[in-house]
Amino acid sequence: MTTFCHTIDYAPVFPAQFSFETSDPESLPHAPLITRARFGPGFSLPPHYHPAQTETYDVNAGVLEMSVAGRRYEVGPGDKCEIPPGVVHDLNVRGQEPVEVMNSLDPGLRGQEFLSATARLIDEGKITSLTGVRSGIYVALIFKEYRDISVSARPPDFVIRLLARLGGVLGYRIRLAAIRNERVS
Repeated sequence: MTTFCHTIDYAPVFPAQFSFETSDPESLPHAPLITRARFGPGFSLPPHYHPAQTETYDVNAGVLEMSVAGRRYEVGPGDKCEIPPGVVHDLNVRGQEPVEVMNSLDPGLRGQEFLSATARLIDEGKITSLTGVRSGIYVALIFKEYRDISVSARPPDFVIRLLARLGGVLGYRIRLAAIRNERVS
């Protein structure tokens, strides 16, 4: 039986929760990162890609509309979608029913740290919406730091890098040491 711990919640900014599968710390970063995720109605993940990871979605409940390499799919209970490294994809929750998935990134690399860093900035009130300059700068700083995990396709990566540079000039910072030192229990 799989055991999950350390649930992070992106509410109120994103209707999404992730519970991380417990794993042997010695196996990271080479082992897959496995999460049980719940996406609420209205959840949308903009186009992006993972440079060195295969991402897999196994849908347990609800319906996801996904675009993978420009092709649209509806993925429902019992369906599985595997996305190779470097392939642009997005996803949206269809309808009013929440979607529950098993999601994996293989290898895990810094995927858990990326998700946790985003949750921390939401908890600290630095990311408060999907719009606005301040939130956008913090999202850009996350994407700049974790470019090995996820690269934005819309807005394009060069816009993300420019926004992150602007944030640096204006004194915006993310506290990565605190995130890296958090213990998962």
